[in-house]
Amino acid sequence: MVSSIIESTEIKISESPCISLEEWMHNPPDDREWVNGELVEKSGMTLKHSLVQSKLATCWRNYKDSSDRGGEVYTEPPCRTNGHLLKRN
Repeated sequence: MVSSIIESTEIKISESPCISLEEWMHNPPDDREWVNGELVEKSGMTLKHSLVQSKLATCWRNYKDSSDRGGEVYTEPPCRTNGHLLKRN
């Protein structure tokens, strides 16, 4: 459902050296994701993506606050999904 709204394009950066996950986590470059030791440029942030992200964050925050479970809601954390790590501004 949400994935059909979000469009993205991956472009490999040929001159980027292979780096470890630890290096990437210590100093992640902007608009790049770490994929199996290589930096991949990530583009495709759209207004639709931003709107969906905002609405989802609001829903999660409301749930968190009403359930008294604590914690935080983030919209742009570096995270691992199927071997990919992403950091955006």
